[in-house]
Amino acid sequence: MADDHQMEPQRSPPREPTLSEMMQALMGRLDQMEQSTQERLGQVDQRLVTLQGRVDVIKAITRFHLIFRHLGQ
Repeated sequence: MADDHQMEPQRSPPREPTLSEMMQALMGRLDQMEQSTQERLGQVDQRLVTLQGRVDVIKAITRFHLIFRHLGQ
């Protein structure tokens, strides 16, 4: 009976990626990072708009309160 190991094709060692492949992988990763950053900036922008709206409401209430307090005196 023949040895099973002799019948298996020889596997070549894993090759190192080419410079082009490394650059392509790097560009893909940078694209992912940019997209993630844009999404996070959009979330931050939305939070800032919400906070600015709250500040505007507080200012309006304060002015309203001061006006009516002044009129009541």
